[in-house]
Amino acid sequence: MEDSKIRLNGDLFYSKGYIMLPIELSPIATLNIQNINFFAKKEFHISILATKKYIPLLSQKLKITKEQALSTILSEVDKFVTKVPIKFAAFSDEIRMAKREDRSSLIAAVKVSNIELLYDYLRTAFKMSFEAQPTHITLYTLENGLGIGINDIDELNRLSARLNKEESTLIMKAVFD
Repeated sequence: MEDSKIRLNGDLFYSKGYIMLPIELSPIATLNIQNINFFAKKEFHISILATKKYIPLLSQKLKITKEQALSTILSEVDKFVTKVPIKFAAFSDEIRMAKREDRSSLIAAVKVSNIELLYDYLRTAFKMSFEAQPTHITLYTLENGLGIGINDIDELNRLSARLNKEESTLIMKAVFD
Protein backbone atom coordinates (compact mmCIF):
# COMPACT_ATOMS: atom_id res chain seq x y z
CA MET A 1 0.00 0.00 0.00
CA GLU A 2 2.89 2.38 0.72
CA ASP A 3 3.92 2.89 -2.94
CA SER A 4 0.48 3.06 -4.55
CA LYS A 5 -1.36 6.28 -5.40
CA ILE A 6 -4.66 6.48 -3.53
CA ARG A 7 -7.34 9.09 -4.22
CA LEU A 8 -8.84 10.61 -1.07
CA ASN A 9 -11.92 12.77 -0.55
CA GLY A 10 -11.73 16.34 -1.79
CA ASP A 11 -8.78 16.95 -4.08
CA LEU A 12 -6.25 15.05 -1.98
CA PHE A 13 -4.31 11.91 -2.83
CA TYR A 14 -1.80 9.68 -1.05
CA SER A 15 1.47 8.50 -2.59
CA LYS A 16 4.93 7.50 -1.38
CA GLY A 17 4.44 8.42 2.27
CA TYR A 18 2.65 11.74 1.76
CA ILE A 19 -0.88 13.10 1.55
CA MET A 20 -0.80 15.67 -1.25
CA LEU A 21 -2.90 18.33 -2.91
CA PRO A 22 -2.35 18.46 -6.70
CA ILE A 23 -1.78 21.85 -8.35
CA GLU A 24 -1.99 22.76 -12.05
CA LEU A 25 0.98 24.84 -13.27
CA SER A 26 2.68 25.30 -16.65
CA PRO A 27 6.12 26.83 -16.04
CA ILE A 28 8.80 27.22 -18.68
CA ALA A 29 10.79 24.00 -19.04
CA THR A 30 14.24 25.12 -17.86
CA LEU A 31 15.66 27.88 -15.73
CA ASN A 32 19.17 28.88 -14.67
CA ILE A 33 19.51 30.21 -11.13
CA GLN A 34 22.90 30.79 -9.48
CA ASN A 35 24.57 29.04 -12.46
CA ILE A 36 22.56 25.87 -11.88
CA ASN A 37 20.24 24.49 -14.57
CA PHE A 38 16.83 23.60 -13.15
CA PHE A 39 14.07 21.66 -14.87
CA ALA A 40 10.34 22.09 -14.32
CA LYS A 41 8.67 19.23 -12.52
CA LYS A 42 6.24 17.16 -14.56
CA GLU A 43 3.59 17.14 -11.82
CA PHE A 44 2.98 19.66 -9.05
CA HIS A 45 1.57 19.19 -5.58
CA ILE A 46 1.60 20.55 -2.05
CA SER A 47 2.57 18.00 0.58
CA ILE A 48 -0.09 18.22 3.28
CA LEU A 49 1.05 15.48 5.65
CA ALA A 50 4.13 13.25 5.77
CA THR A 51 2.34 10.07 6.80
CA LYS A 52 5.67 8.22 6.79
CA LYS A 53 6.67 10.35 9.79
CA TYR A 54 3.58 9.38 11.83
CA ILE A 55 2.93 5.76 10.80
CA PRO A 56 5.56 4.24 13.14
CA LEU A 57 4.42 6.43 16.06
CA LEU A 58 0.75 5.60 15.58
CA SER A 59 1.52 1.92 15.02
CA GLN A 60 3.38 1.78 18.32
CA LYS A 61 0.80 3.86 20.21
CA LEU A 62 -2.22 1.80 19.04
CA LYS A 63 -0.32 -1.51 18.83
CA ILE A 64 -1.34 -2.04 15.21
CA THR A 65 0.60 -2.79 12.04
CA LYS A 66 2.10 0.02 9.98
CA GLU A 67 -0.39 -0.77 7.20
CA GLN A 68 -3.25 -0.39 9.68
CA ALA A 69 -1.74 2.86 10.97
CA LEU A 70 -1.61 4.23 7.42
CA SER A 71 -5.20 3.16 6.80
CA THR A 72 -6.28 4.83 10.03
CA ILE A 73 -4.57 8.12 9.16
CA LEU A 74 -6.04 8.13 5.63
CA SER A 75 -9.49 7.39 7.03
CA GLU A 76 -9.32 10.28 9.50
CA VAL A 77 -8.08 12.70 6.83
CA ASP A 78 -10.91 11.52 4.56
CA LYS A 79 -13.45 12.17 7.32
CA PHE A 80 -12.10 15.65 7.87
CA VAL A 81 -11.99 16.76 4.23
CA THR A 82 -15.58 15.67 3.59
CA LYS A 83 -16.60 18.44 6.02
CA VAL A 84 -13.77 20.96 5.69
CA PRO A 85 -12.05 21.41 2.31
CA ILE A 86 -8.27 21.65 2.05
CA LYS A 87 -7.56 24.04 -0.82
CA PHE A 88 -4.66 25.96 -2.31
CA ALA A 89 -5.18 29.59 -1.28
CA ALA A 90 -2.22 31.61 -2.60
CA PHE A 91 1.48 31.80 -3.34
CA SER A 92 3.50 33.77 -0.83
CA ASP A 93 6.46 35.90 -1.91
CA GLU A 94 8.92 33.37 -0.45
CA ILE A 95 10.96 31.40 -2.99
CA ARG A 96 13.76 29.17 -1.70
CA MET A 97 16.54 26.96 -3.02
CA ALA A 98 16.69 23.66 -1.18
CA LYS A 99 19.75 21.37 -1.22
CA ARG A 100 20.34 17.88 0.11
CA GLU A 101 23.21 15.64 -1.02
CA ASP A 102 23.02 15.48 -4.84
CA ARG A 103 19.64 17.19 -5.01
CA SER A 104 18.66 20.80 -5.48
CA SER A 105 15.24 22.29 -6.00
CA LEU A 106 13.42 25.60 -6.20
CA ILE A 107 10.38 25.79 -3.97
CA ALA A 108 7.63 28.35 -3.49
CA ALA A 109 5.92 28.82 -0.13
CA VAL A 110 2.13 28.69 -0.39
CA LYS A 111 -0.92 29.19 1.76
CA VAL A 112 -3.41 26.34 2.13
CA SER A 113 -6.87 26.90 3.55
CA ASN A 114 -7.88 24.93 6.66
CA ILE A 115 -4.56 23.12 7.06
CA GLU A 116 -4.19 24.14 10.71
CA LEU A 117 -7.71 22.83 11.35
CA LEU A 118 -6.68 19.50 9.83
CA TYR A 119 -3.66 19.27 12.13
CA ASP A 120 -5.80 20.20 15.14
CA TYR A 121 -8.29 17.50 14.14
CA LEU A 122 -5.53 14.87 13.85
CA ARG A 123 -3.99 15.88 17.19
CA THR A 124 -7.38 15.42 18.85
CA ALA A 125 -8.28 12.21 16.99
CA PHE A 126 -4.99 10.47 17.79
CA LYS A 127 -4.06 12.29 21.02
CA MET A 128 -0.54 12.82 19.71
CA SER A 129 1.54 15.61 18.22
CA PHE A 130 1.15 16.40 14.52
CA GLU A 131 3.52 19.16 13.42
CA ALA A 132 2.31 21.33 10.55
CA GLN A 133 4.54 21.08 7.49
CA PRO A 134 5.84 24.18 5.77
CA THR A 135 3.44 24.28 2.83
CA HIS A 136 5.28 24.69 -0.45
CA ILE A 137 5.36 23.59 -4.06
CA THR A 138 8.53 22.22 -5.62
CA LEU A 139 8.66 24.03 -8.95
CA TYR A 140 12.05 22.99 -10.34
CA THR A 141 14.61 20.27 -9.64
CA LEU A 142 17.88 19.19 -11.17
CA GLU A 143 17.61 17.06 -14.31
CA ASN A 144 17.26 13.92 -12.15
CA GLY A 145 13.78 15.16 -11.15
CA LEU A 146 14.31 14.32 -7.48
CA GLY A 147 12.75 16.66 -4.95
CA ILE A 148 13.71 17.18 -1.32
CA GLY A 149 11.20 16.23 1.37
CA ILE A 150 10.81 19.13 3.77
CA ASN A 151 8.59 17.94 6.59
CA ASP A 152 9.06 20.57 9.29
CA ILE A 153 10.31 24.08 9.89
CA ASP A 154 13.72 22.85 11.13
CA GLU A 155 14.30 21.01 7.83
CA LEU A 156 13.14 24.07 5.89
CA ASN A 157 15.68 26.26 7.69
CA ARG A 158 18.48 23.68 7.54
CA LEU A 159 18.05 22.57 3.92
CA SER A 160 17.02 25.76 2.15
CA ALA A 161 17.76 29.44 1.80
CA ARG A 162 15.49 32.21 0.66
CA LEU A 163 16.37 33.59 -2.77
CA ASN A 164 16.79 37.28 -3.40
CA LYS A 165 14.02 39.41 -4.92
CA GLU A 166 15.51 39.34 -8.45
CA GLU A 167 15.81 35.53 -8.48
CA SER A 168 12.35 35.11 -6.95
CA THR A 169 10.81 37.41 -9.57
CA LEU A 170 12.52 35.49 -12.38
CA ILE A 171 11.14 32.19 -11.06
CA MET A 172 7.59 33.52 -10.60
CA LYS A 173 7.64 34.94 -14.16
CA ALA A 174 8.77 31.53 -15.43
CA VAL A 175 5.81 29.94 -13.69
CA PHE A 176 3.08 32.47 -14.50
CA ASP A 177 4.01 34.26 -17.75
